[in-house]
This record gives sequence, structure tokens and C-alpha cells, in this order.
Amino acid sequence: MYAIRICILLILSIAITSCWETHPDRDRPVGYVTEILRVEAVPNPVAVGDTLRLKCVIKDSLMAGFEYYWYTRGGGTFKTEEPTLALKVDHPPGKYTFSVLVLGKNPDHFDPTSHFEITVIDKE
Repeated sequence: MYAIRICILLILSIAITSCWETHPDRDRPVGYVTEILRVEAVPNPVAVGDTLRLKCVIKDSLMAGFEYYWYTRGGGTFKTEEPTLALKVDHPPGKYTFSVLVLGKNPDHFDPTSHFEITVIDKE
């Protein structure tokens, strides 16, 4: 009778311990640090040589502590502390995919990314 009880306790303790050690979500980030509502690009389309103003509108727009990484295909990467970026467009005419990554200070959350398209035209 005692042997059966000991075996049951041993099996339960092994099962509980192994579930804790191999649980797939134990070290996984939970949720996003914020949500990107939209990205505004003014003007769009933009003429070659003109200034493009980008603004990332996030759910927690009044909170400080976010960093914004702007990626332009063939144009580089820009880091800002504010949700805005102004840059002179030197791309040849065409459609380009841009993106913004919003980083928060909490490493336990995912950082949202948004991709958007900019059309560059010849200056009239």
C-alpha cells in the first residue's frame, strides 16, 4: 500500500517538474509593447528632392520611452526618440516600401512593425 502511494507521488512530482522545465511559453514574450495605429506620410506621392515627413501614430502616443527605427529600402536606417521623421527624398521615381519598428523598454513584449509604401515622382 505504501509502495503504491510512493510511486504515485514520485510520478506526480516528475510530471510537475518536467512541465515546468519544458513549458514552451515560460520564457516567451507576452503581447506587444504597443500597437501601431497608422503611419502618416506627407506628401505621398513625393517629388525627387522634396522633404518627406513621416509620423507613426501608436496606441500609447502619450507615453514616453519608445524608440522608432525607420527603414528605407536603399536609403538606410534612422533612429528617432520621437514618432516623426523628416528626410529628403533622393530615390529615383518609383514605388518604395518603407517600415517603422517601435521599440519599448520592456524586453518581455514584442515590438510592432508596420510597412508602408511611398511613391516617388519626378519634380515638375
